[in-house]
Amino acid sequence: MEFTGKWACPEYLDAQLNVMPDGTVYVTYSERGEYSVRAQAKITEDKLTWSACGITGTVVRSEDGYFLEGACTENGKNESVRFRYNKEAPEALPYHHAPQGEPVPLPEGFPVPLSSLVGRWKSDVPYGVEMNLFDREDRLELLLSFDGKTVWPPVSVWVDAGEIVWQINDAYNRGTCTIRPENEMLVGTYRQLQHTEFPPVEFRKLSDTPAERSDAAEFEVEKPSGTRLAILRDNADYNTGETPVETEYVLGGELPEELASYNYAEYLDGKEGDDIAFACLDFICDHFHHKGDSGMPPWKERGLADFLKWCGEHDHRTNCRGLSIMLGNLLRYNGIRAQHITCQPYEEPFNDCHVVVDCILPSGKRIMLDPTYRLYFRDADGAYVSLPGLRTILRNDGELIPNETASYTGGEGFVLADYREYMAKNTLRFSKDRVNADHRDEYERMWLFPAGYPKERISDAENTIVLTDDKAFWG
Repeated sequence: MEFTGKWACPEYLDAQLNVMPDGTVYVTYSERGEYSVRAQAKITEDKLTWSACGITGTVVRSEDGYFLEGACTENGKNESVRFRYNKEAPEALPYHHAPQGEPVPLPEGFPVPLSSLVGRWKSDVPYGVEMNLFDREDRLELLLSFDGKTVWPPVSVWVDAGEIVWQINDAYNRGTCTIRPENEMLVGTYRQLQHTEFPPVEFRKLSDTPAERSDAAEFEVEKPSGTRLAILRDNADYNTGETPVETEYVLGGELPEELASYNYAEYLDGKEGDDIAFACLDFICDHFHHKGDSGMPPWKERGLADFLKWCGEHDHRTNCRGLSIMLGNLLRYNGIRAQHITCQPYEEPFNDCHVVVDCILPSGKRIMLDPTYRLYFRDADGAYVSLPGLRTILRNDGELIPNETASYTGGEGFVLADYREYMAKNTLRFSKDRVNADHRDEYERMWLFPAGYPKERISDAENTIVLTDDKAFWG
């Protein structure tokens, strides 16, 4: 059986396997600070076994081909593992040791002294990051901020061949930034698994004084141990008896003139009832595509006309939030109740979430529409699947049947197993706007947490409608 590829198991030491075409295996255990260790490996017809860093792993490939399932053994203790297939090609990278948060020395001959690196640096790529560099007893410490408030260490940092390298995200979505001094800047590249190519990285110095770790740690909620699906199951229940909060929809209105240039009318020609909603989904997905780092208009300029203009100037690409805002707006212009929903993981802060559309079809049936993947689901009985319904089906390992036209709008293909894993992470809690209208994006925020979630640790709750009763949230 073929094992070649890049595989990731964030739940076990944030591990990654790179199985090369010649059978060589390189293993990474990020939580141990071990990267690209060449393992002793053996591949038979149906089994892969490797040994590195005192750990022996044995896995077989699942029937659908998207997982390696088995166990890892360390000091006589077995632990079940499940590695997910990553569509990226396997890599044979040089070995390095980089424990999270540990300052690193600059090697002799580095292009600039450590003193010139110390300070606050800012780059639009990736994701408007701020980088804070410190001198810690003649070693370099690097802390990042993506929100301008919370400052935290990346997964790993090392220095090699005149370049500083840091990584973020788990092994499945690993992002790697490689920068070097040049003309009083730090320039280089950023690449991230599951993403298309990013523009060049250009850090400019804002200050000679770096920002220390945030004092907002009291608001943080750490991710529990275990798989994302196990965490979702442990947080399945909601409370009852809370007063429902009315969700308002502003329907109808005059459509933006810019739609005519996209032949929008042709999509709705002859359509009635529920078919109008699916025509709107096709329209958005045909003309506007996903790119996670492409951004979207400013917060107070997120009407449909604003997005049409903005996307026209940005290669017709926006992120999942932008696509869902556009689709929700278009549906409401057609008299269909729809709202974009932010789907979030357990931890706070988090570095990845997803945004989809919760839609009440003209027939009265509720459905989740995901314009990032031109996607909706039916269940085993053929009924449309809503977003709360998706959460239940994921917890119970129920059947999900995607529409035949489902495909990633930022590229190609749709892998159901990957989507199930992704949404098992991102259906732990939800956020939305109480009033759904053009030009709005969570002005009057509503949050839904499962029962027992430590919501009191999260900041800004006093400015938010906080619910733990799902019926009161969904309405």
